[in-house]
Amino acid sequence: MSFIPAKCTQCGANITVDNTKDAGVCEYCGTAFVTEKAINNYNTYITNNYDGANINIINQGPPINPDYLCPQCTSNDTQALRLIHFKPEFKSYEDECRIAIAIGVFSLSAALVSLVLAIIVNSKLWYLVIMGIIFCLISVYSYGALKLKEEEINKQYVEELNWWTNGFVCKRCGKKFLVSPKNKIN
Repeated sequence: MSFIPAKCTQCGANITVDNTKDAGVCEYCGTAFVTEKAINNYNTYITNNYDGANINIINQGPPINPDYLCPQCTSNDTQALRLIHFKPEFKSYEDECRIAIAIGVFSLSAALVSLVLAIIVNSKLWYLVIMGIIFCLISVYSYGALKLKEEEINKQYVEELNWWTNGFVCKRCGKKFLVSPKNKIN
């Protein structure tokens, strides 16, 4: 295994690659690259023979993509957040919503049965009807609250996922910044 200097084909960061491998992933922007292209990007030698003299022209490759520079200290020593953090997970309240609906349906059914019994038997089961309606209203309120909480968490998840997908951190100053998706190549 031999590590040699190379330059990322996407963000232009200086990296070291294993020249025994066919491909690699940039440790800064997370872009996959062909090892040979990254090496050629870093240092391409063009050798010509003019009157017995060898002339070596060093091409340092394309300039560093300014989208990957830190906006605070303009360092190109940045790293993709998806390389250092786990992908965020979405928390769903679907099961809790189903339970709230089930309690509401059961409470409403119990209230209707109590109402029918109170009418048929002409007894004092009205308190069961009132309790069933109260439980039904509580479960409807719980369902609505859970749905609102799920929408809020969904918005937060989308933002975290955007940062995980398009976010970078400067290794020099610690500033986190976003790179617009149109400039990223995955």
